[in-house]
Amino acid sequence: MSYNIDAFVKQMPVLRDFLLHYVSYKELWSFDHNLTKYNSFFEKTINAHYLQAINCWCMVFGVASSNPTHWKKVLHNHEDFNSITLNAGLKEDKWQEYWNDVTSFRNRFSVHRELNFDEPVPSLAKAYDIALYYDEWVREYIRPDVIDDLLLRDIVEKYREDLHKLMDQLKVVLVTEGKN
Repeated sequence: MSYNIDAFVKQMPVLRDFLLHYVSYKELWSFDHNLTKYNSFFEKTINAHYLQAINCWCMVFGVASSNPTHWKKVLHNHEDFNSITLNAGLKEDKWQEYWNDVTSFRNRFSVHRELNFDEPVPSLAKAYDIALYYDEWVREYIRPDVIDDLLLRDIVEKYREDLHKLMDQLKVVLVTEGKN
């Protein structure tokens, strides 16, 4: 298939960054913050990971006209994209609604802070699924070219394992500090 290789090589690290920031957000959110007097640090770190995740996702799946790493700038055949959103459980109307929620939050809060913004924070669970499906799909799309790296799903799982180890070590330090 025909694709824009220059945009593609920039896009995949952005997609990976989205996934890793999202996993960091989710895992840190589940961390027992009651162990520490550093709640403010954890809150700011969790929020920063979420905001960066949404920004990265929008660089690939947001508005095509303003993002050189957008999937429409990489792929010349746009018809097959519906299979990605369907795999994530989003029919075309639900995809459009979800896309509007995520990009609106990015535009109105994450990147530009509207003074009276009070919309709910969108879940990025579907964005996560879409990113993973896209990675698998795009690898097929670019054949016979190949990506000389693991599937993003595998990179994310390794990262999650490493993050759990780090968080376990951090708990030990925080519990010890709390006893002193």
